[in-house]
Amino acid sequence: MKICRVILWLALLLGLASCHSSKKTARVPYADDIYANVQMGGNASETTPIERLLAEAYSWKGTPYKSGGHSRKGTDCSGYTMEVYRTALGVELPRNSAKQFDACDKVKKSKIQPGDLLFFHPSKKGKISHVGIYVGDNKMLHASSSGVMESDITLPYWEKCYHNAGRVKMKDVSITNTSTSQSSAPAKDTSAQTTSPKATSAPPKDAVTSPDWSF
Repeated sequence: MKICRVILWLALLLGLASCHSSKKTARVPYADDIYANVQMGGNASETTPIERLLAEAYSWKGTPYKSGGHSRKGTDCSGYTMEVYRTALGVELPRNSAKQFDACDKVKKSKIQPGDLLFFHPSKKGKISHVGIYVGDNKMLHASSSGVMESDITLPYWEKCYHNAGRVKMKDVSITNTSTSQSSAPAKDTSAQTTSPKATSAPPKDAVTSPDWSF
């Protein structure tokens, strides 16, 4: 009888020890905390929001540039960011870069995280007219005049025209179900199209030589 009790006590102690030795759940990366409240459709639970966002952003790489476009056949900078956020997160961003900046909380350059939006003013007027998606390691994906590509934001050209970084205010934007979200045809651009002033030095191939499309 005593032997049975000893065996039972040993089994109980081993069980408690195994519970305490289990690994702690890893903390969700900060960038994912930002989008934690986004309600997704489809197989969204299989990946994190930031993984979906970056995967969608990279899938557009090589798409040609088209002023006023926001499809795989051709897109401009704000059309690209709008479609990436819509498809990956079901978030509806405004149609041009300046309005997208208004839909964001400002973020210090030293605090930017993958998925944040980066805003630029290629012209000397200082007006926001370009936007890209930060992907980490001082790189961004954006629709330049050469198409959707990855660029180093530490290059002099981008350092010079850098405006600010922004983190989308999820409470201020419309959230749709990505399983049913579809791209609509772009509205006709009635704004005047003017090229940005030439830089003092030759801009890189990913420089912006076409204005941001706006209403």
